[in-house]
Amino acid sequence: MLSAKDRGEDDQLVAYREFRENVRRDKNGRYEVGVPRIPGSTLTSTNKGASRKRLDNVERKLKSDPKLERKYC
Repeated sequence: MLSAKDRGEDDQLVAYREFRENVRRDKNGRYEVGVPRIPGSTLTSTNKGASRKRLDNVERKLKSDPKLERKYC
C-alpha cells in the first residue's frame, strides 16, 4: 500500500509553484506536466518488467493477426 505523509503547507506551496512552472499545453490543447518529486525520496522499484511483458504480448498478438495489426497501426 502506498501512502503519503502531509509535510505541511510550505511543502504544498512549493509543489504548487513547481507545478505551475512546469505545466504546458501540447499542440492539441492537452495539459502536460512532469511527475512531482518529493525532496529526499528515491525510486526503489519500477514496473519495467511487467510493462515489457505486456508490450511483448501485444506485439505477439498483432503479429498473429495481420488485419488487427493494420487496424492498430
